[in-house]
Amino acid sequence: IDLANTNIIAPISGRMDTGNLAVGNYVQQGTTVLASISSTDPVLVRFSLSEGEYLGFVKNYKANPNVSQGDVDDLELVLEDGSLYNQRGRVTQVERGLSAGTGTLTVKAQFPNSSGILLTGMFARVRAKIEERPNAILIPQRAVQDLMGKSMVTIAGEGDKAEVRVVRTGSRMGSLWLIEEGLKPG
Repeated sequence: IDLANTNIIAPISGRMDTGNLAVGNYVQQGTTVLASISSTDPVLVRFSLSEGEYLGFVKNYKANPNVSQGDVDDLELVLEDGSLYNQRGRVTQVERGLSAGTGTLTVKAQFPNSSGILLTGMFARVRAKIEERPNAILIPQRAVQDLMGKSMVTIAGEGDKAEVRVVRTGSRMGSLWLIEEGLKPG
């Protein structure tokens, strides 16, 4: 009856998915989804922490007075190709509890996206500086052998002879183990 009634204005700007309907489809108010719109700047990133990661974070956060909320909110995004996204993000929401199905805590972060590189549905890894350990020892995972519940490493000892040392491993960082006990620099 009135062509002006057919104009639809989106409440936000962003990228629009128009695959739901074709020209000529009948639409009805309140029941038909015309389009899905995703904000492009900023972009929300959702990621999960395991219960162990969460407990480690909380223990470290409470025990280390040098860690500030600013450090926790200073997030990096590693893209699928391994490159580092050039802008930092911050935590905007943490779920109230762990998921019963997965045992993980869902966290949402916000990253600026003025360049438009980030798209809905992309996969990336979120990194945060949680703890800093000066003079930490990291070794390749393949160098650690597990024998009857003990972690062992073969090193070049005095006189360039092979020695086996029992070590206690800590967190895994990529393909490296953090060594808590059993090795020292040199």
